[in-house]
Amino acid sequence: MTDASKGAQNQPWNNPRWVTSRHNFAPEIAVQPRPVKLHDLTIRDGEESADLSFTTADKIRIAESLSLLGIKRTEIFLTVPGWSEVIRAFMARNFDMDLWVTWQPGRVERALDLGVRHVMVWHHIGDDFQKHVFNTNRAEFLDKTLAEIRAAKEAGCTVNLFMPESTRGDLDRIIEVAKAAEAEGDDACTVVCPIGTAVEGRCVEAYVSESDGGSTWNQAQAECTALGGVLAT
Repeated sequence: MTDASKGAQNQPWNNPRWVTSRHNFAPEIAVQPRPVKLHDLTIRDGEESADLSFTTADKIRIAESLSLLGIKRTEIFLTVPGWSEVIRAFMARNFDMDLWVTWQPGRVERALDLGVRHVMVWHHIGDDFQKHVFNTNRAEFLDKTLAEIRAAKEAGCTVNLFMPESTRGDLDRIIEVAKAAEAEGDDACTVVCPIGTAVEGRCVEAYVSESDGGSTWNQAQAECTALGGVLAT
């Protein structure tokens, strides 16, 4: 055994292929391996960058590259010009990757006609956001979200409840919404915090600890995204 090989065994965080924090290997913080699915948003959020606009051909080329890398999920918004052409071209290529869209009445119907069967149902959790942006209240907004989940399931879709800016809501409220969505048959729950606090991990921990072990959240835990500053599980 070479000295380099011995060193790699003694210091697994430092080898010829990578260097990472030694704390990742500390036994007191070790966690059990678990499946992870990457949800890439290049063809969605990428266009939110200044002076950048992808053509349909650009998006399909990017999607193809992502598929070759083994990415299983990507997403587009139904608000950018040419979105229907992108969906049509994406579906025609039969990528080994799911295409997700936001449940947006008035546009999502066309996406469903084109073959999309994976949808994100957004629920802005903050009371102030619901009041001032959507001109509604907590109960009415939740009813709207649950109605959209039911409609999506009736259309044969896989549904991901998506709660952006989760720091605007308290933990109990987030759990309440997640459970209500689960009762309507959602397949996964995404909790997002744009400022990188620990609220996402607390949500998952609290929800699973209250579960009876047979909930959709547990079954979809490998797909459940709990990220700071990112979407998608």
